Amino acid sequence: PDDPASVAAYETELDWERTNMAELEKVVEWMQSGLPGYTAVIRPHPAEDPEYWKAKYSSSPHVLIANNTPHIPWTLGSTALVHTTCSTGMEAALLDIPALSITPRPNAPQHAYIMSNLVNPTVQNAEQAIGVLTPFIQTGSGPMTETGQYLDTLDEFYPDREGGTSAAQIADGLIN
Repeated sequence: PDDPASVAAYETELDWERTNMAELEKVVEWMQSGLPGYTAVIRPHPAEDPEYWKAKYSSSPHVLIANNTPHIPWTLGSTALVHTTCSTGMEAALLDIPALSITPRPNAPQHAYIMSNLVNPTVQNAEQAIGVLTPFIQTGSGPMTETGQYLDTLDEFYPDREGGTSAAQIADGLIN
């Protein structure tokens, strides 16, 4: 509390998180009413308070709160993953699961060190996210299918990505 720069940095981080959350909630609201036959799965980050999400959406038949569960099975079972600059976006890309990042503040410092925005399409608000998600869900088209530049970035950081998982490569090396 005695360091104004630290307090300012903390307030900036909180503001960034609140802005991200507000846009993500708008997408969840759209999913509840605009996507019959689909369920929005919200898997709170382990550092988040899941009670917020439960209070807001637990009565919705089109929203599932998946608290305290591994995230990879939910990612693998999803039609698309929507995140706000989260490492799950990078994991989705590595798993060949279409992902979209909502980045209301694209110049925020967090975007400089989190890889998910380099390997997923990004939009700045819920309206743009809905505009990208709608054709993808309806016809399998749009920016979420145009993955060339994102795969190139993945290959830059994970040059043996096409060879399978690290564990599979190690096992293969031991066997052969």
